[in-house]
Amino acid sequence: MKRLLISWLFLLSAAVANAAPDSLYVVKVDSDVVFIDITTSSSPVYQGMVFEVFTQGEELINPVTGVHLGALKTKVGAGSISAVQEKYAQGRLESGLGKVKPGHIANIAAPAPAPYIEAQKTARSGAPLWKSAAIDGHVTALALVDADGDGKKELAAVLDDKLVLYSADNGKLVVKASLELPNMLRPLSLDAHGKQLMLTGYQTFLTRFQTMVYALEDGQLKQQKELKWLVRSLERPARPPMLVSQQLYSDSNHSRTKVKELIESDDSWKTGEVLKYPRLDWLYGFTILDFDGDGEDELLYVMPSGKLRMQYKEGNRSYEYGDVFDRTPNRLDWQGQFLKFYPRIIARTGKDGRPEACLLYNVPSNGVLADTFGRYNAAEIACHVWTGTAIEQTWSAPMAGYAYDFDWGSFAGMAEGAVSVQVSGDKSFVVVLPR
Repeated sequence: MKRLLISWLFLLSAAVANAAPDSLYVVKVDSDVVFIDITTSSSPVYQGMVFEVFTQGEELINPVTGVHLGALKTKVGAGSISAVQEKYAQGRLESGLGKVKPGHIANIAAPAPAPYIEAQKTARSGAPLWKSAAIDGHVTALALVDADGDGKKELAAVLDDKLVLYSADNGKLVVKASLELPNMLRPLSLDAHGKQLMLTGYQTFLTRFQTMVYALEDGQLKQQKELKWLVRSLERPARPPMLVSQQLYSDSNHSRTKVKELIESDDSWKTGEVLKYPRLDWLYGFTILDFDGDGEDELLYVMPSGKLRMQYKEGNRSYEYGDVFDRTPNRLDWQGQFLKFYPRIIARTGKDGRPEACLLYNVPSNGVLADTFGRYNAAEIACHVWTGTAIEQTWSAPMAGYAYDFDWGSFAGMAEGAVSVQVSGDKSFVVVLPR
């Protein structure tokens, strides 16, 4: 039976990878969201697959033989599938906004494999600078924070249903403080703001997103505030960190606000200016920095297709790289929408003085459907620069386990580097990776 199941999975994987795309139809367009009829699809459609949209023109006929060759097709848009229902698929357009209309033809296919990166262009780190002993349980969110103000960073981590603050003494992890999280809270991300911790999660009973603000008081972690926004922190070279926020609504349209700055003032919180960058519509997996060194900030963000995109603020100019950066186990099926909570993008100054963007992505387990269902067995952190003509990877560090997020700084007395937690089986390991 086991051999039969393995054979069936192999045949299914081959069929998905090699099947020619069907000609389906767009039935509805709502801004950058398209709805595609999949009732005539000859193969399964999964989240993460890519699609292209075409208009159909005149019929081509061979003037000598009279053979009908089919209609001319003009590509008008492309994107990736974000949700699949029984009879239709929902996708998000990455190009062709305003051009795609109901009745246009849509082809859905498995995404192309990641591009090969020449080894000589990429420095690759070896063993971690430091690795902790095994921690029982899964760490699903983390952040470096100077919680007690002594100038040394602690590691804050969500360990199963607890928020734990770790220090490292004599090369060993020590629990400095620990707090049980509210019941039925699904943690999504953890960020530092000064001495405070911003824990964003989804309250499954109340079906709402919220962010709890915690701080260390008299040696104990205590909740100070509860906010209605999802919150992340952007750390940028030579500038103070900036909190950014977004609010999602449980209405029939699954509405969401624009991404805005979040400001703490007089013991209260309020939203500030909208971050006015084209295509910025999701709080997770983006940063803003002068990536090309022209004196103006650009938007770097992870596209639903997994590509890293550099988007200029003015005009339509952009550049794309790779297709692996959406690979995260941190995902949520929210009211029919499939949300991925990408790891932070670390913006920093590289060793050669150039602006550098570092990202974490996971490596799927065996099988073509592993990524679709968020099954990973390894991870990698990679840093990238702008060469003047393209985005190029300059450094990477593998991890022997999957990971939810990472941060950058000094921990456990080690030199500054990437700090993450690799998960393997029912254990977690804190690692410091050299740059």
